[in-house]
Amino acid sequence: MKRFAYSITGFIILMAIFIYLACTGAGTYTLIAYAIGVCVIICVFPFRQCEEPKDNIIVEERHQQTLQSLIDTYGTPDEIIVTDVTHGNEIDGAVLVYDNGGQHGKGFLVCNGTAIDKESITDITFHNKYGTAFGLPDEFQVVISTNDESQPKIYVRAGNDIEMVKEIVAQMKSHFRLRG
Repeated sequence: MKRFAYSITGFIILMAIFIYLACTGAGTYTLIAYAIGVCVIICVFPFRQCEEPKDNIIVEERHQQTLQSLIDTYGTPDEIIVTDVTHGNEIDGAVLVYDNGGQHGKGFLVCNGTAIDKESITDITFHNKYGTAFGLPDEFQVVISTNDESQPKIYVRAGNDIEMVKEIVAQMKSHFRLRG
């Protein structure tokens, strides 16, 4: 019933515009084009399908998970390194460091919600995601290289401050010096 009321209201408004154009001396072709437009709207609008909202679908996106869900899964970390302050409470905005535990008992990192055994990490560095493209802001990523063939590189968002990114990399590497 709502659609019908909207189409009647639209029809009345369009007819008022049509009468106004006719009275002001609009050209014949303008009036014909306008009349065809009115007919199309009147014929199509009442029959268009409106999509109903889907209330029963719950979607949990990866970036909406919080650090607390990771801490509940893996336990209390030895250190939480915030890599991107704008996403500090989300799983892709921080790295959880566990100095003990993991497969070999030597510790592991949790990056982007994935646990990475420290023994499989070969290098930690950073790079500018956009390079030096003109007009684009710097957006740095911490790059964790592993000897795992299924995931040879892990990219962690790190913001746009190069000094902070250098500090993050140094902080992550400091945990590797402790285990040796």
